[in-house]
Amino acid sequence: MPKTAYKAFITILGLSIIVALFSISEGQAQTRSVGDIKDDIASKNVEIERLNKEIAEYESVLRSTQKEAQTLDKALRELDATRKKLTSQIKLTEQKISAVNLNIEKTLIEIKNKENGIDGQLLGIGESMQQIYAESQGTLIEKILESESLSSSLDAVTNLENLQAQILIKIGELRLIKSNLENEKEELDAQRVELKKLTGRLSEEKQLADQNRTETSRLLNETKNKESNYANLLADKQKRKESFEQDLFALESQLKKIIDPGSYPDPKKGVLAWPVDNVYVTQSFGQTEFATKNSYIYNGKGHNGIDLRASMGTPIKSAETGVVLGTGDTDIGCKGASYGKWVMIKHDNGLTSVYAHLSLVKTEAGVRVARGQVIAYSGNSGYSIGPHLHFSILAAEGVEVGKLPSKACIDYVYTIPIAPFNAYLNPLNYL
Repeated sequence: MPKTAYKAFITILGLSIIVALFSISEGQAQTRSVGDIKDDIASKNVEIERLNKEIAEYESVLRSTQKEAQTLDKALRELDATRKKLTSQIKLTEQKISAVNLNIEKTLIEIKNKENGIDGQLLGIGESMQQIYAESQGTLIEKILESESLSSSLDAVTNLENLQAQILIKIGELRLIKSNLENEKEELDAQRVELKKLTGRLSEEKQLADQNRTETSRLLNETKNKESNYANLLADKQKRKESFEQDLFALESQLKKIIDPGSYPDPKKGVLAWPVDNVYVTQSFGQTEFATKNSYIYNGKGHNGIDLRASMGTPIKSAETGVVLGTGDTDIGCKGASYGKWVMIKHDNGLTSVYAHLSLVKTEAGVRVARGQVIAYSGNSGYSIGPHLHFSILAAEGVEVGKLPSKACIDYVYTIPIAPFNAYLNPLNYL
């Protein structure tokens, strides 16, 4: 083969190899071994499991207190158990962050090892190409004429072919290393996304812990640690709740909307996703036993949603894809009377969902959210006798964010979801 042809071959082959590869710059090489890091990860996983069990124990304590009568002692014990649970939750998230960082460190070392493997293959290919170039000087006729025998000439040609075969093998190995490297890079990106989520979650958990401390201090200041003072607070809260329900009942009674049944889905399981994990319904929709016994609270119309067990700080998820129509906090102007912190989402399927008694809202009006996306954390805001989630489903045609002047809290106007009675639907028919 002519010299110019081999030069072209070597140039094209070299360019092909360069195009086939990509570089990953991750800073300085790690000094620890993968084995050491795996040991650290295993240790973190043991601690994570221990913290999970600890959190489950605090959850059990909180569930047991929900069955007790409302007393100051119970309220303080709930706040204490919540504080301990949130503290353990923060430690758990910190351990998870540490574990992800260790996985990232391990992956970077593995990436570096693969890059070294690529460098080794490139070196081998370069040496083979140099050998091909050295042995390919002159034409085939010139090689035959220069050699002492035909056998020597044929041996030279065979050696050249063997070198070319070795290059092809090395290129195949290079492609495999490159494929593995790309997989490691994808895993690294996924770990970094998870790390970002956990870091955000840690910040939110610390906010919840701060809220818990504030609520504990507020309760002690208001009651002076006296049971009689706490009973008075509960009675005042009950009066505000009754006043709010009467005002809302009067307003919703005036609403006369014809809602097209075809504008929202027929009842079917799975149309919506549960807004919490570990589902436990504490009160159903409509004329429940509690609603019947306390008809003055619901003005005889029954419970307009369902209540789900959710201790303080439980992630609350959007039941379906949609757009946030509004958020609010009725406690700002009239504490303990209404929804407290709430979120309302209009879904693409013609339904609207409302989430109430929240502790921390993580979205805002106009934001589009996905099914299963965390939008808030559960709490005890508004009229609530214990941390839980109030969850309502309505026909989207019949609900809006409206204004409601308060009679219980003078000069205050609620901003809340408002709908006629026929807009409320039973969530259990869609979950």
